Amino acid sequence: MTVLPELNDSALTILQEECAELIVAISKIKRFGQSAKSFANFEQEFADVLCLLDYFLHNKQVDEHRIKDGMDIKRQKLSLFAKDLVWGDHDDET
Repeated sequence: MTVLPELNDSALTILQEECAELIVAISKIKRFGQSAKSFANFEQEFADVLCLLDYFLHNKQVDEHRIKDGMDIKRQKLSLFAKDLVWGDHDDET
């Protein structure tokens, strides 16, 4: 039986809010087109989400190996359905 970590409720709430803000930034670019302002906002919201994801990894709230495995599975699926997305070598990342 796997022992699950006790997830930090504050971090979950903030991550949820930051993901929503990133979705809004993406939606504005798709709806109104990309501008310097909208791209800067996208990058900031992207950074905010990455910061929280890093918190979860750094504090062992998620298993790094399972996350890497999940990312590999997603890349394989995307290579079939989104051929315009191309990744380089990821062995040294995360």
